[in-house]
Amino acid sequence: MKETLVIRPIESGEVQAVHQLVTRVFEVEIAPLFCEEGVSTFLDFIAPENLKYLLSESMDILVADIGMEVAGMTAVRDRCHISLLFVAFEFQSRGAARMLLQSAINLCRDKNPDIDCITVNASPNSVSFYSHVGFVAVNHELERNGIRYTPMFLDRSLFDTIGIQD
Repeated sequence: MKETLVIRPIESGEVQAVHQLVTRVFEVEIAPLFCEEGVSTFLDFIAPENLKYLLSESMDILVADIGMEVAGMTAVRDRCHISLLFVAFEFQSRGAARMLLQSAINLCRDKNPDIDCITVNASPNSVSFYSHVGFVAVNHELERNGIRYTPMFLDRSLFDTIGIQD
């Protein structure tokens, strides 16, 4: 029987599992693209104690679970910015990232009904994914504290199309 992927808010006891998932994917997919400072900056940002703090202050975290396993996560800050989007290797290329992204967009829209666009600072290896689902780069690749990213935005007119584009 095929299990269903469910997107929901993180539960307090899942911070460690989310941290482990993000760290695993980051170390393989993104860390090789960053300098030592960038790796350190990112790992400090996703440390469990920082994630708990961000949850209590300014960030919403959604998880994708399948059965009893956290398959992916996304974080939204300031009701308009996708801060993190990670999917475990075994669940990649199965629509989890799009489902997480659509859920994050819906969360932004629910909390900020007048929102005109949603932003993301895309890592070098995620620019093509975000472009494919409708985000547009607003600048060339930048670097801050060793973190390489391309600032991008999604116009309000495309908020409902993430899950249906090929």
